[in-house]
Amino acid sequence: MLPCRASATDVRILRVLSKIKQAPAVNIQELALLVKLSRSRLGHLFKTETGVELRHFLLDSRLDKAAALLRDTDMQVKEISHTIGYHHVPSFDRVFRRKFNASPADYRRQRALDDFEFLETIVSSHAIAENSNENGEKG
Repeated sequence: MLPCRASATDVRILRVLSKIKQAPAVNIQELALLVKLSRSRLGHLFKTETGVELRHFLLDSRLDKAAALLRDTDMQVKEISHTIGYHHVPSFDRVFRRKFNASPADYRRQRALDDFEFLETIVSSHAIAENSNENGEKG
């Protein structure tokens, strides 16, 4: 995720940040209506408060949510794309590749492989520790 100043104090920006976290498919117009500001005023205030442009923050939040869904669920890529606000899967695929240097499907496969290798390491370490304990008790 983009670095965002944790010092946002304006209650409207805090509401926007909360809304983005709970509903990453939300658009800037909906956020502006939520806090009763124009789109341009919201964008300016968001940048002032956080140091990040709202559209960049929103895109990054959506992609992070997509990555989490790819890692943690069995949802289809098309479903994830729609969940985060992309109704055209090739557009989602393009921006996802730009951020993660992998297609959504490849990202999912790589994370699954990483998880498997991590578990394999833990099991192997546990077996070595048990073997060491058994050898230590016999000696």
